Amino acid sequence: MSGSHDGDARSAHERTRLLGFFEQAPSFMTIMRGPEHRFELANAAYRSLIGGRGEIIGRTVREVFPDLVGQGFFERLDEAYATGEPFVGEAVPIVLRSKPDQAPETRYLSFVYQPTRDERGAIDGILVVGHDVTALKRAQRMEAAVRLASGIAHDFNNLLAIIVGNVELLIEHLEADTYGRSLAQLISSAADRGTTLVSRLLAYSQRQRLDNRVVELGAVLEAMAPALRHLLGTNGTLTLEVARGLWPVRVDPAQIEIALVDLATNARDAMRRGGRLVLRADNVSISPNGEAAAQMGAPAGHAPLRGGDYVRIVVVDDGSGMMPEVLASAFEPFFTTKDFGHGAGLGLSMVQGFIEQSEGHVGVVSEPGRGTTVTLLLPRAPAPAIARSSAASSGGAPSDTTPPPTSNATRAHILVVDDEATMRRHVLTLLTRLGYDATVAATAEEALERMRAGERFDLLITDVIMPGGMNGRELADAACKLQADLRVLYTSGYPAEVLAERDGFAVEARHFLTKPYRKQELQARVEALLTA
Repeated sequence: MSGSHDGDARSAHERTRLLGFFEQAPSFMTIMRGPEHRFELANAAYRSLIGGRGEIIGRTVREVFPDLVGQGFFERLDEAYATGEPFVGEAVPIVLRSKPDQAPETRYLSFVYQPTRDERGAIDGILVVGHDVTALKRAQRMEAAVRLASGIAHDFNNLLAIIVGNVELLIEHLEADTYGRSLAQLISSAADRGTTLVSRLLAYSQRQRLDNRVVELGAVLEAMAPALRHLLGTNGTLTLEVARGLWPVRVDPAQIEIALVDLATNARDAMRRGGRLVLRADNVSISPNGEAAAQMGAPAGHAPLRGGDYVRIVVVDDGSGMMPEVLASAFEPFFTTKDFGHGAGLGLSMVQGFIEQSEGHVGVVSEPGRGTTVTLLLPRAPAPAIARSSAASSGGAPSDTTPPPTSNATRAHILVVDDEATMRRHVLTLLTRLGYDATVAATAEEALERMRAGERFDLLITDVIMPGGMNGRELADAACKLQADLRVLYTSGYPAEVLAERDGFAVEARHFLTKPYRKQELQARVEALLTA
């Protein structure tokens, strides 16, 4: 009898040991029995994934997950049980509530439904094993969005370079034509807004350095209030509530203004019959736990909320609010509920990108019919000299701080190389009007052929990225071998830091000009190089 007891003890010990491995497995795992898929076992990773749903052992999957109706999971379980064929899902989206009182969020799961069989070979259950790959999926989506945003920004910068430059010439030409000049200035203003949008795309993709300064956010908000009231129109009212003694924050003033305009625009669109927008700012100290992130509605896959001192900006509207499935996708790039042509779906994702690049946090809480609350947290900064907002300091108009160029005493000969025909013509026109002799070439090889034929140039202006053959750096290296005293100015629709990060292209600032640029910027850079 003692041998039987020893065997039973060993079996019990082995079962306990195996259940311990099951419980501690990093993959989420559960076993369901019968055609109703009644939970028999579920490990810690599975319970963590599904959130607070009470005791699930003994309950059916449909009882535990009423929010999964219509998402296809029940049907796949039924099919696996009926056919005995396993189902394998890769990065399958699932809209799930982590807690009953929280809005659902979209997660991505890679998993297998593996039918189990009894001693007679009959199917008696389903083993579910998988991983939550939300973070990886989000990273892949963000990388794709980053690449798209960066590419779009580059192409738009090339187009804007032509628009900005030619409208400058048009304004000069129409000096005596008041009406025509006013139309040209409207075009110039629109081009400036386009340039700002491109800057935001690059900042969103984290491929443009932010102009971070220590800022007093109370002054920023107060300076913006008139513009925000104008944006809301006659149907909306704005209430500004700024606490006294706001801590300073380190942020790009222009980007925070644009983020608030985006949020106010979303609020206006949600309050189609009118409403109230409240903009609050106060100081808050946050403990490092998950509760604060959950309360502010931090998006799935967000950077962990660090404890510390923050200045909190809260934007509250009493508009239509968002359905749970819309809220779950609100931060996804290019997701929009607006009609075609009325929104690119980049507003909230750009706000998130900018805030997180500023080492802050963002969250949204919304319910249908009860409005939306957006919370921005920006970390407290030391308080040296404080910068006011760009709107406060300049009235919203860009200032031209380019120093006046020196006189071009000598008639320099400049070689311009760009694969875009319109850009070549544009730069040729600018340089000619500035008094230089200019020659254009479409390719690096064409430029080098001119130099090999004996033409001499004082300056080479070349685009950095050119399809086929040599790029701008390779052209400059080859050209300087033919003419050692040749000066070089590089241009690109990408900022220099993007080229340095992506292609290892590093160059002194005085040898680089980002498109779009204005005539005065080009003249100042050219004359600085020619007189160096």
